Amino acid sequence: MVTATATRRWVWFNYGFLAFPLGGVAMLVSTLFASPESVVPLLIFGTGWILVGVVQVVALRNVAHTVTVEEGHVLFVGPRMHIRVPVDDIAGFRRRKVDRNALGFVLVRTRTHGAIKTAARMNGAATLTTALLAANGQLHAEPAWESHNPTTPSRLARPIG
Repeated sequence: MVTATATRRWVWFNYGFLAFPLGGVAMLVSTLFASPESVVPLLIFGTGWILVGVVQVVALRNVAHTVTVEEGHVLFVGPRMHIRVPVDDIAGFRRRKVDRNALGFVLVRTRTHGAIKTAARMNGAATLTTALLAANGQLHAEPAWESHNPTTPSRLARPIG
């Protein structure tokens, strides 16, 4: 049995966005004491900050913080998720190429459950990846260093001349 859990830094970074609604509420309250010409910008920015916090709350509800590989099954556990998938059901996993600092999500594609989001930074991720690749020979995994290597030619790169 191999387990990988989200790093403390990743959790603090992603849950730090939950402070945005507090700033938005502070902006909305400050409209009571602000001059008339600054009320509209405070309302717009305060509402925007509240929306950023709400979107982050919704996004983090469906993220697995712990992934466990055990006897032919993979278990994804998050705040509101508890999914058990056979190892052969996993088609591949990758991180977005624009996520340079690995602070977003890793998408695990399964054949029956669709895409499952997991934390991008996990303690034990290397042993988890090794266990997944050993258990499922058809698994496609793009190594993180390949997508972030500056010497690897980009799809958008065109030869000059």
